[in-house]
Amino acid sequence: MLFLKNLKSLNSIITQLEGELMFQYLKIALVSFNLLISIFPIVMYAEQVNPTKQEMWEAMSVEVGYWVDGLGYPIDKEIKDTVIALNLMGIETVASCGGHLDKDLSYPWVDKQVYPSEINKLIQEGIDIQEEIKIEEVSLKLKYPNLPYNDFYYISEGENLKNLRKKHWLIAVSMEEIQMKCLEPINQLLNQFYENRTTSYDKTLIIAKSSLARLRSIGIDRQYVRSSDQRLQSLKEYQEEMKDFTIFLKQKYLN
Repeated sequence: MLFLKNLKSLNSIITQLEGELMFQYLKIALVSFNLLISIFPIVMYAEQVNPTKQEMWEAMSVEVGYWVDGLGYPIDKEIKDTVIALNLMGIETVASCGGHLDKDLSYPWVDKQVYPSEINKLIQEGIDIQEEIKIEEVSLKLKYPNLPYNDFYYISEGENLKNLRKKHWLIAVSMEEIQMKCLEPINQLLNQFYENRTTSYDKTLIIAKSSLARLRSIGIDRQYVRSSDQRLQSLKEYQEEMKDFTIFLKQKYLN
């Protein structure tokens, strides 16, 4: 009887253990299920926050649609896709125009900021050295009133002036290097665009550098001396060249 009693107790313990083990399995399964449920929306969201290039193009198109110029006018529709493509390809633009016959700028263009923030320090250094050069020149002129300006560099007192001029030149070279690196991406795109393309010199697109870098056709200055009919014809040709470049940019970005 004692054996049977102990056997019943053992069976009871085993049943209890099996129940507890099953409960643990159920808990693990439930935790795993809840974990999957919690991860699933994140995976789905991750797919949504990694848009396709087409979706990025459409989003940028909406954003650019809100951009206006200094007078509050929106970006010209003729140049809008060019602006979208350049910005999506990392070439930030600051102004643009589709080209208008009734305005002085009767050609399409896009401006890119040519001075990155890193160049500001060099600009200020150049301005400061220019002031030092002026002071040095006035001092030497007062001391040697009859000495030609260029001869200042050949006297012992002119050594400081010579060094200042050299510093100013080195700053100018450094600024030019930074500017050209800044323009290299768009220059590469232009080289690729014209690699297998034949067009007239007048219509060829370049990036002209001044305080801003302007993407425009080479022959635009001739618009000022052309007749009205010639200006209209050239405007259409310039717009067509810019349009073809824009198609090239869009295809390159989307593909």
